[in-house]
Amino acid sequence: MPDTRDRHRPRYHVTPPQNWMNDPNGLIQWQGTYHLFYQHNPFGALWGNMHWGHAISRDLVHWEDLPIALAPDDGGSDAAGCFSGVAFDHDGVATILYTGVRDADLEPQRPHLATSDDPLLRTWTKHPGNPVIAEPPAGLEVVIFRDHTVWQEDGVWYQGIGSGIAGQGGTVLLYRSTDLVTWEYLHPLVVGDATQTAPFTTGTGWECPDFFAIDGRHGLIFASHDEHPLNVSWMTGDYREHRLIPTATGLVDAGPSLYAPQSFTDDQGRRVMIGWLRERRSDDAQVADGWSGAMSLPRILTIADDGTLRSAPAPENDLLRGDTLPTTTSADGTLTEARGDAIEIVATFTLADASVGLLVRATDDRAEQTIVRYDPTTQELVLDTTRASLDVDAYGTETRLAYVPTGETITLRVYVDRSVIEVFVDDQIALSGRVYPTRDDADGIAVIGTDRIASLAIWEMGDALPARQG
Repeated sequence: MPDTRDRHRPRYHVTPPQNWMNDPNGLIQWQGTYHLFYQHNPFGALWGNMHWGHAISRDLVHWEDLPIALAPDDGGSDAAGCFSGVAFDHDGVATILYTGVRDADLEPQRPHLATSDDPLLRTWTKHPGNPVIAEPPAGLEVVIFRDHTVWQEDGVWYQGIGSGIAGQGGTVLLYRSTDLVTWEYLHPLVVGDATQTAPFTTGTGWECPDFFAIDGRHGLIFASHDEHPLNVSWMTGDYREHRLIPTATGLVDAGPSLYAPQSFTDDQGRRVMIGWLRERRSDDAQVADGWSGAMSLPRILTIADDGTLRSAPAPENDLLRGDTLPTTTSADGTLTEARGDAIEIVATFTLADASVGLLVRATDDRAEQTIVRYDPTTQELVLDTTRASLDVDAYGTETRLAYVPTGETITLRVYVDRSVIEVFVDDQIALSGRVYPTRDDADGIAVIGTDRIASLAIWEMGDALPARQG
């Protein structure tokens, strides 16, 4: 009999060894090793008791669990939790800035500093003067004050803190320092418009800000914590006098699951992003299974000439590929010799007037199915999980993302990993979701638009944490 506790646990996406996982933290490549820290509750499968979990990788896709890296100090200024933060190199010393919370009511939320002299970053020493910023800027009515993005210019450190200005909108408050301990407030890096509704709303407060440069172009990713569904947005534009002047905006991932992504520059000079894939099922189901949350596959960010922030799966994901599955297709589009719940599919279609795409995690009678399709009439990518599960406590939805192809074909790259679905279109835009089929035969695959498929390849995928499978 299959282990129903783990029937939805992804195989090649990072999940916690047990209990709760949320935001990726402190992403860094340090001395050749990739480090993924993450928000973690070591005591239960639901949110609370925030610590930093820790996993490492040599190749960005095969990971090893390490012990908890950061824990609250009893009676300290982070006694109620070590929340989200970033890692960086300060003159050869691994350094993190994170939000520490003192009281059980989750206030105050303040920046904390810590360093490590361990080559594997397993242990951290917290600065005795924490928190390094005692209060939000005087005279400014802020909505929130947490989460960090850090960079250096001409020997000076700059820190952006996620926030919002009452009556205006979400913002990132900008500080500078020469020693990472004493910080001077400058001004907002950029301020959003809380009244904006189209094409998406940026909300009244931003968390998990991520400011970066790619080939001389600047971008900002931020999460709108007060919107439903929660948005993860990007802005790109001109960076002048320590302000970002946006010229283009969009959604990082239009799916209902990805949240709080963080990016970093690796040793190859690439901007690598990983996000948290939230559960879309009941608390009771998460407690029953004993774990919650997964990380997205690593994505490579680029900025196009028109300012569009693009994301594509990192090439290292190909290392997870195993056997190639046959692609024999019946008249109704069903793949007759291939099934799987941990697979990668790459399908290229020629475009016409009707939708093209794939069914995955489908039962033979289609009572359960997840639909990935491109609708050329509306020029939208659609991820439809409304019929993904017969479980009434699984939250399915239909998500649409506008996309205009530049040629006569479109390529869908679909990663299916038990309860995780990640979809990339032409290696430019992404949609992700979570699905929880109840039936053992919910591993079927079918093609939508068999007469327009130009190429199709399917691989079985290996394990991201092979040591757990032993």
